[in-house]
Amino acid sequence: MQSHQAPPSPSTGPFASVVQRPVAVLMVTIAIFVFGLISYNKLPLTLLPDISYPTLTVRTAYPGAAPHEVETEIAVRLEERLATLPGLRHMTSVSRAERADINLEFRWGTDVDVALQTIAEQIDRVRLKEGVEKPLILRYDPTLEPVAQVGLFGDAPLTDLWVHAEEVVRRRLEAIDGVASARPRGGLEPQVHVEVDTGAMTLRGLDMLKLSKRLTDANVNAPGGRIKDGQTDYFLRANNAFSSIEELSALPLLPDLQSDLRLSDIAKVKIDHSDEKVMTRVDGKPAVLIEIYREADSNIVSVAQRIRARLTRGIKSPDKMKVVLLQDRATFIEEAIEQVKSTALQGAGLSVLILFFFLRRFLPTLVMALSIPLSVMATFIPLFAQDISLNLMTLGGLALGIGMLVDNSIVVLESISRCHQDEGLAPLQAAVKGTKEVAQAVIASTLTTLAVFFPIVFVEGIAGQLFGDLSLVIVFSLLASLVVSLTVVPALAPRLLGVQMENSTKEKRFFSLQKPKTQELMAEFKNRLQKNNRKKGVMKVVAWLTWPFFIVLWLFASLFNLTAQLLFPLLGNVLWFFYFIIQWFLQRVSSVFAIFAEPLLKAFHGALKGLKQKYQSQLTNIQHRPWTFCIGVVLLTLVVLGNANSLAFSLIPNMSQGALQAAIRFPVGTPLEQTVIQTETFLDAVRKKHPKLQTVLAAGIDPEDEKLEDVGEHIAQVFMQFPNAENQDLQNAERSLESSLRTLSQSLPDAQIDISSPALFSVKKPVSIYVKAHDPFLLKSLNLQALQKLQRLEGIKDIRSSLQPGYPEYQVQYNRERLLTLPYNAPQVARMLKTHLLGEVVGTFPHQGRLVDIRLLPQHRLSFELQDVKQKPLFIHQDQLVTLGHLADVNIGEGPMEIRRIDGRRSAQISANYAGFNLGGLHNILREQLDVIPTPVGTQMELGGQAEEMDSSLASLGYALLLSVFLVYVVMAAQFESLKQPLLIMSVVPLALVGALLGLMVVQVSLSVMALLGMIVLVGIVVNNAIVLVDTANQRARSQSWAQAVQEAALMRFRPILITALTTILGLLPMTLFGGAGAEVRLPLALTVITGLTWATVLTLGVIPALLFIFPSPVKPSPQNPEAS
Repeated sequence: MQSHQAPPSPSTGPFASVVQRPVAVLMVTIAIFVFGLISYNKLPLTLLPDISYPTLTVRTAYPGAAPHEVETEIAVRLEERLATLPGLRHMTSVSRAERADINLEFRWGTDVDVALQTIAEQIDRVRLKEGVEKPLILRYDPTLEPVAQVGLFGDAPLTDLWVHAEEVVRRRLEAIDGVASARPRGGLEPQVHVEVDTGAMTLRGLDMLKLSKRLTDANVNAPGGRIKDGQTDYFLRANNAFSSIEELSALPLLPDLQSDLRLSDIAKVKIDHSDEKVMTRVDGKPAVLIEIYREADSNIVSVAQRIRARLTRGIKSPDKMKVVLLQDRATFIEEAIEQVKSTALQGAGLSVLILFFFLRRFLPTLVMALSIPLSVMATFIPLFAQDISLNLMTLGGLALGIGMLVDNSIVVLESISRCHQDEGLAPLQAAVKGTKEVAQAVIASTLTTLAVFFPIVFVEGIAGQLFGDLSLVIVFSLLASLVVSLTVVPALAPRLLGVQMENSTKEKRFFSLQKPKTQELMAEFKNRLQKNNRKKGVMKVVAWLTWPFFIVLWLFASLFNLTAQLLFPLLGNVLWFFYFIIQWFLQRVSSVFAIFAEPLLKAFHGALKGLKQKYQSQLTNIQHRPWTFCIGVVLLTLVVLGNANSLAFSLIPNMSQGALQAAIRFPVGTPLEQTVIQTETFLDAVRKKHPKLQTVLAAGIDPEDEKLEDVGEHIAQVFMQFPNAENQDLQNAERSLESSLRTLSQSLPDAQIDISSPALFSVKKPVSIYVKAHDPFLLKSLNLQALQKLQRLEGIKDIRSSLQPGYPEYQVQYNRERLLTLPYNAPQVARMLKTHLLGEVVGTFPHQGRLVDIRLLPQHRLSFELQDVKQKPLFIHQDQLVTLGHLADVNIGEGPMEIRRIDGRRSAQISANYAGFNLGGLHNILREQLDVIPTPVGTQMELGGQAEEMDSSLASLGYALLLSVFLVYVVMAAQFESLKQPLLIMSVVPLALVGALLGLMVVQVSLSVMALLGMIVLVGIVVNNAIVLVDTANQRARSQSWAQAVQEAALMRFRPILITALTTILGLLPMTLFGGAGAEVRLPLALTVITGLTWATVLTLGVIPALLFIFPSPVKPSPQNPEAS
């Protein structure tokens, strides 16, 4: 018997399976959409990817030490060990009074956990001086801004405000998930004051040290061990703490039993408050500010949303108090993200609309439009898996890709339609054949675009972090659109286009499912039971123990079988019914829509037909004079490039938030009260000019603050914002406010004002100069020369050096010989003097359910006049009053505020803002100015800040751009099996880049990292149209002459080229037209792609045919067509 092998069916292969199994495609599509939606809702929101270098801080306390001692004993010793850390980029130490902070900045990719362990090991090897506390390693930068700021104000006293902030508001806020700490600033802390009559105290033979020791020793609660009495154990506890003001006032002071001297005899004991170390005001009214910091690994938007929810539900407060959210960094981020979402949706709508105008049919447009939401939702799944946030770059990548997401679907659907209409194939066969014919071209085109993003691994610095998220989103979305075009579109095309399914012998249901074979399953179970029953002993017991399990399993299988028999046919019929309802509805909608759209469609296609005719006539002229056309394009390109030197350079565009912050620095030594009075007078004038402006003022320094930069009694930090900034032009609002601040600041001639935007991410100042010298006199001289150079440059503002004048101080030099004859040593005398001047905390006292400090201080504070300080009696020795002037020489001097070291060398850091817009040009001028300053041996002047980052990022992106062009060429050379034709196609790349530069110059947008990212994306887009045009010419040349093939290919591809270009351009257009939060970042990214693609598309339709006329294809004509030769 001879066997006959059946011929292969035309509907075989993977695409046939897709077309013939619409249910599987539908279910997988729905599953991906659902999981994409879930992933989208779980993605965290951030403004930008994390562009801060991995940072760790080593903090070391040295009580009582001056900055010089802190530098010598801590900073220098630790730096020697930490300088060898792997991956260390920069090391900066700041030595202040009693504390040293060493900031360690690592390169990208450094494992922070490993670095943390290495730092701990290195620190353990350093032997620090006695009295230095153990160094702490902080996993964050203590100079970062809080995520939110809450204000507590009202008619209540500042002590009540502070207690409510500390006891209620702080605890409620710190209970929020993701909040690391909530720190109150301002207000007055309740205290028990022991105000001593120093004259009466001295006459009784007492002094501040003796009184302090007596109060400390008498106020003790301490465990005393355990006593066993029979069968009972008793804990022994010394309960000797003060419990009332009366008890404290009645404290006996002298050990002499005949003396009845009590504390109340020489001091007044009362409930009072601490000195106001930090003064805070909200719109000129006293308030307490609560700064909220998030945990290192928490999401800023999620934390802020929980804070808002907690405040919305309300924090129970007395009637006279009000809790208000003053500052929320996440609000701007949310607004910026919503703006990108909105513009992306609008772009998607415009892309679909232009598709409809080209296709003139509703249902085909709908099929292709489905690729956008499906591809976008599928993209969110790998984003969630990779722990990538939704930010301006990821959403910008989606917006960039929206126009490209339909390109593959357009090609596939056109191929299916051609096979059905031109070749007369049945709908299902047309779907299979049409998809198979273009699958290779679609995959190759997508891979060409994706090749552009491979160089991401070579991009360093801030650009690498920004480009990483952007490229991954585009790669994921394009891969998703490729899968959709090769699966969903072929499965839907024969069904949604009004085509009836073939094979009438099959049941016409949308799908049918196979019933579960429970009988076979149970037969297998019974067979196993029989085998187990034949066993003996323990195995037989085990077999019987498994019997209940098999019964339950059999019942479940039977129930499932019965349910399946009833449910599956019903479900199939229900879905079949909905399918016809949806199809009928779409057909009616398309009919109604066509009635209204027909006039517009006729006008559009009339214009398109006229445009094509003009293009055909121009194509003939290009054929006769290709060299003339190419030379003209080259000259036009050179003209644009010749004017490109006027283009400004910047790192990251500044984003307007409708808010500004200012640091107002008065002369060092200005009292806190005077700082606040002058600043409030200045702010009153600002508020009169801007009535809707809200101001938050904080001045002073709290030793417990984590942040010690830009704080002091002479510095006022002011935050200003327009509460309804979203309804205003943010950029104009900021410019108007800054202009008012600089104009009105002339009323503060002795003050220096530094105005900046609130920090949305960690980025250095536009201008930073690092002056390094071991010799402090040379350092001061070079720092002064650099400052003078900066002050002469136009556009430089807010100049500040870290080498500031020190605080004025009384420098006390003790006489060691005299101290030897007295009962106190130098530290004890210094402590006694400090108590006379500032007071001393000597214990705690229970008050209204909490412990407050007991502070010992004189009734009449010692003035800070030099003569009063010298003549102040401190104690009695041998019946003689001993004054400070008797013990020491007191002189007026100046002490350094801080000592800064960068990479192991004493340094000064000069920073400034720039009012101009060409940061790159400014840096060239700065380099020229710094080169003029003579630098002796051992000194150095470096330009850092954004200049350093910009040079690194621009060089890295330029390298990535060249590598992208090379990879695109490699892919095309492999695709065409030619070395010449890819070069012709690559000619559109410089045209696109020139178009992008022209767009930036016309709109006056600086060339930033964002613009360069857009250019790299542009490389992968513009070559696609040229690829298709050249490929079509090669195919036509097999049956025609080369000139005819090029002309026909250009005319054939004219419409598809316009479709793909316009869908991408219109998809990005809303990003350039609409402002709002984050517009400064969106604009250069979208503008480069729009202008570059427009310019390249127009010239591609002329340049590529001209080059093909000049350099004919090596394709040989077909033997059946001798005319072609």
